[in-house]
Amino acid sequence: METVGNIAGPLLAYEVLTAFFLKATFLGLMLLGFRRVSPWMHTPVGFEMRDGVAHATDWFQIIFTAKPKT
Repeated sequence: METVGNIAGPLLAYEVLTAFFLKATFLGLMLLGFRRVSPWMHTPVGFEMRDGVAHATDWFQIIFTAKPKT
């Protein structure tokens, strides 16, 4: 950090602030706005249960909560 601290320091600070605000926003939505969020956002998809353990079957569906195409 002695060599690249002037560049890496501000970038790390920006990353920490961005992560904090994103987490705070989603936590606020989860705790205070769960009744205002449409129900599809509460439906987990993209995995299957095997012996009581969740295993990923489609990462796109997991990340974006996309309904499977029929």
